[in-house]
Amino acid sequence: MAAPEPTATTVFVNATMTQVASIDVRQLGIVSIQVDNLDAAQVFSGFLRRNVSASMNDATSSMPDFSQVQPLGSLDPDGNPSDSAMADVDVEGSATLDLYGRMSGAGGNVRVSYRKTGPKP
Repeated sequence: MAAPEPTATTVFVNATMTQVASIDVRQLGIVSIQVDNLDAAQVFSGFLRRNVSASMNDATSSMPDFSQVQPLGSLDPDGNPSDSAMADVDVEGSATLDLYGRMSGAGGNVRVSYRKTGPKP
């Protein structure tokens, strides 16, 4: 039986730091998260934050996957779409996973979706 299709949510992202998604990842192994930039003129710059306990401060991930999601319809030099980014994040030791970001102009929409899987064997 196939896993249910995850929900995709449209979020307005400001030119200042905006929380795009917050995921409870306790007891999970991997979270796959994808961001589509729906704005045709602005770049979405995002990063992941997580912690191992609610009593700890959030720590910024060094993963660059969401650092420069290009405007809707953009292609990289090889002709591949660059208006969407996806990352598989090992969260086995984390309590929360948050995606933050900002738009390069006045603000615009992104679409975000994630798939959670159970603990590693």
